[in-house]
Amino acid sequence: MLDLSLLVCTKNSSKSIISCLKSSLPILKEKAELILVDGRSQDNTIELVKDFLKRNDIVNFKIINQSKSGLYEAFNLAIEKATRTKLFFLHSDD
Repeated sequence: MLDLSLLVCTKNSSKSIISCLKSSLPILKEKAELILVDGRSQDNTIELVKDFLKRNDIVNFKIINQSKSGLYEAFNLAIEKATRTKLFFLHSDD
């Protein structure tokens, strides 16, 4: 198990979120923790994420719905929810 939390913040990222997660798949397969904060997406971002995690047998994740708007608020929320000592920030369109 990697002592790493991957922090991803997203909002209406259905066009890019799967590429983002695919780029992280090797560390997710090593049981890094995924903390995904969604800023109330109006598209199918969350459904795509859930399907990807299920298809790839990723079990160490939290999906959090953000109540306050803003990217920095989202990253602060992700930091609060992370349980590992090392944090890796990744934007949903990276």
